[in-house]
Amino acid sequence: MCREYNFVHASATMAAKWEEFMQDGDRYNLQYRTAHDDRVRPEHAALDRVTLPITDPFWQEYYPPNGWNCRCTVVQVRKSKYPVTPHDEAMALGEEATGKDTKGIFHFNPGIEQKTIPDYNPYTIKRCRDCDIAKGNGAGSPLSLSRPFIPENELCAACRLLHGRFEQIGEKRQEGNGTVTIHTLINRNDSDFNKLNDIATFFAREQGAEVILTPKMSRPPKFQYECVYGSLVGTKYEGKCPDLCINGVWYEHEGFISTNPKTAFRNMMNHGLKQSDHLIIDNPGLTDAYMKRIIRQRIKDGQAIEEVWIKDGSELKLLYKKFEE
Repeated sequence: MCREYNFVHASATMAAKWEEFMQDGDRYNLQYRTAHDDRVRPEHAALDRVTLPITDPFWQEYYPPNGWNCRCTVVQVRKSKYPVTPHDEAMALGEEATGKDTKGIFHFNPGIEQKTIPDYNPYTIKRCRDCDIAKGNGAGSPLSLSRPFIPENELCAACRLLHGRFEQIGEKRQEGNGTVTIHTLINRNDSDFNKLNDIATFFAREQGAEVILTPKMSRPPKFQYECVYGSLVGTKYEGKCPDLCINGVWYEHEGFISTNPKTAFRNMMNHGLKQSDHLIIDNPGLTDAYMKRIIRQRIKDGQAIEEVWIKDGSELKLLYKKFEE
């Protein structure tokens, strides 16, 4: 796969993430992250953990990808957890990381510009200037039916998908002080849709959370998967499809079919932890003390468990949270 296509693919993924960041405004700071392996370039490694507000101009210039085959990403972090990097220091590190960019192709933010490649790039500049899809309007926009679109190359195809991502977010509704977004790819006829919708409504109304219901995907195209679950890429949950994203954190819901409460609890924990370390499980009818004891034992045995909620009818309660123990 050519480096140009890899770049467009990475730009599209990061643009989708930027769109999600913007939904939260300045609630969180953004933090630069590398892939944390021996393939990371030293100049990119120097940017790892750079933390700045979303409004800092740094993200206009040095938002990933910052080079050919760059695998860096950006995540949201709580403002109280990480100190903010001095702006001048961050800008100097960014310039060092892109210092070999003699053609100026890497100094842009695909999420802000809603383009997979900047207009001034040396590869497609002439076509991008006149292309309605690259501009995101007119007869050539992704959802237009006025004329067929036939991509001339992989760059054009990825560009079209990117704009489709911006225009097909799905239903978004206000619930109390929070919001619930239902991704356009979700099948509302799924047996668990209503239950997940109820969970999302609870967190939005009662917690003021920003909740996204995400679709189940069976062997999806890599680009499509990363548009929805991009923040899981590079983690041990890459390839998984958790049910909900709540304030930027992935949660998995598990129900059960068993007449044995202990078996039901064990199966829900086993299945859920394959998808996420934040779980919402149906009430198996066991005491809180028993369930907490099993959770602590699992953690002692090396399992990662951050949070467990119990769903009982229309109500939810927090059973376990790592930092409250």
